[in-house]
Amino acid sequence: MYLNLANKALKINKYLTLLHTMGILDEYIVWVLTDLLLNML
Repeated sequence: MYLNLANKALKINKYLTLLHTMGILDEYIVWVLTDLLLNML
């Protein structure tokens, strides 16, 4: 189960990092959002 959660976290983080790279999101916000999304899963 933890592996599945870690997998989802990586996918979410990759997506948010992509947005960050495009200059849309601040890196701090990327981590906050990843944390929030994980808590919702």
